[in-house]
Amino acid sequence: MGHSAAIPTVSLQRCCWEAGISLLTDCREMCPNPILLSVSEGCPKAVLTLQPAWSQIFTGETVTLSCEVEGGFADWRFKQYRDGREEAGCSDQYSRRYGDSCTISNTQHYHSGVYWCESASGQERSNAVTLTVSNGLVLLQTPPQPVFEGDSLTLRCRVWSYKATRVAFYKDNEELQSRADTELNVARVSKSDEGFYKCRAEWWDFTYSGDSAEVRVTVRELPQTTLTLEPPFPEIFTGETVTLRCGVEGGSAGWKYLWYKDSEDTPVLQTAGRSITGDSYTITAAAVSDQGQYCCRGQRGDQPLYSQLSDPVTVTVSGEFINTVILLH
Repeated sequence: MGHSAAIPTVSLQRCCWEAGISLLTDCREMCPNPILLSVSEGCPKAVLTLQPAWSQIFTGETVTLSCEVEGGFADWRFKQYRDGREEAGCSDQYSRRYGDSCTISNTQHYHSGVYWCESASGQERSNAVTLTVSNGLVLLQTPPQPVFEGDSLTLRCRVWSYKATRVAFYKDNEELQSRADTELNVARVSKSDEGFYKCRAEWWDFTYSGDSAEVRVTVRELPQTTLTLEPPFPEIFTGETVTLRCGVEGGSAGWKYLWYKDSEDTPVLQTAGRSITGDSYTITAAAVSDQGQYCCRGQRGDQPLYSQLSDPVTVTVSGEFINTVILLH
C-alpha cells in the first residue's frame, strides 16, 4: 500500500459531510502512491483559503494562504504535504508569515502540494487546499475543488508572458467554446459539468499554440438538511412551547440557519416569544398564527455557502388545552 498520512481531505474549503472520503484522489497526479487519510469527525474550527483563489499558478507568481481560526490563530501553524511526506509550510526563503496569513512570493515548482493549518497539538486541523505551481507555457486555472451544484464556475486559460489571441476550452476532449475570451463561465453547475478540462491557447497573432495540462473538476451535491420537532408532535395547543431543530448532514459546526414559514420567500424572524438560537427556532407561547409549514437550510461563509432546503414540517396549533379534573365521591 502507499504512504499513510494523517492529513485532512484534499478538497478545498470542505468539511464534515465529506468525512467518508478515504483516498486523497485529487492528489494522485502529485503523489507517487495513493494516500490513506485519517479524517477527524466534525467540521474543522479553521478554514484555509487561497488568494488569488486559483488552485494553479505560474512559477514566480505570488499566493497568500489565510487560515481563519475560530478563537484566534495563536499556536497554529501551516503544514504542507509533497513528494510523499509531511513538512512545515511557510518556512522557506520565499515565504513570509503575517499573523494568520502566509504569503509565498516568487513561487517555485516545489511549492506545489497540499496545504492545511493545524493546532500545536496537531489534533485540530483546517480543510486542505491543493496548490499547483506550473512552469509550463499554457495554464488552466480552476477554483478550489470540489465545486457544488448550483455554484457558478469560472475557468481561466493563461499563457506565460503572453496575451492569448484565441482560446479553446475542452471537457473530456470535446470542444466547448473557441474564441478570444480567456474564460469559460458556467452560471449554475450540475453533476454533468464534472469531468477533465483543458484549454488550447494561440498567441502572437496565431503564430504559436499550446495545450494546458488536464484538470479534473469535481461537482458535489449540497449537504442535506433535516428538520425535527421537539416534542415530536405536529399538533400543539395555544400557549404551549415547541422547538424546531435544523441539522446539516455531517454536523452543525460552522453553520448558521435560515428559517422559512409557508414559503421560501417568507423568512422567519425573531419576535417576542419566538427565538432563534444556534440550530433551533423556539416558539414559547404558540398562537394560531404560528401554524403552518416550516423549513430551514444552513448557511456559512465557506463553500458550500448553503445546504439543501429541508423537507417541510407542518405545525398545527389548536385551541387552548383544558385540563379536566374528575372528582370521585
